[in-house]
Amino acid sequence: MRFIALVAFGLTLATTAQADRAEDAQALMDCAAGDDPQACIGTIANACLETATNPEAELACYERETAAWRYPAEGIFVAQAERLSAIADDLPDFLEKSQEGWEDYAYNHCAMIGFSEPDIARQPVIEANCALQMNADRIIELMYLGQ
Repeated sequence: MRFIALVAFGLTLATTAQADRAEDAQALMDCAAGDDPQACIGTIANACLETATNPEAELACYERETAAWRYPAEGIFVAQAERLSAIADDLPDFLEKSQEGWEDYAYNHCAMIGFSEPDIARQPVIEANCALQMNADRIIELMYLGQ
């Protein structure tokens, strides 16, 4: 019985986290649809960072916003691939290949940025901030591709 209660508690937390992520993502997408999408980058993380008291808390702030930016990414990618296929058959393949290359570049770039930080405790925070910036920029780029 105790195991079932723990599982139910875990599912409640996961559902809450999913709902929070969806809410964060919607707020970012609404903001990014406005006049200055770049101004939206960091809005969730910066509000969170105001109360962060250690590197682990800072890391969680950056990861929260990165997850929110990535939440709608697949839908945006699929919509753009469908739109591009109406223009030319090869365009969705180019989009997919560019995305694969971008993901490889972003991962390695942010790892390099993080590891270049002399303070070892801050390296994951620096890397997470880079990942937030790169992911948000990419989502905005995909949102406005061809417009």
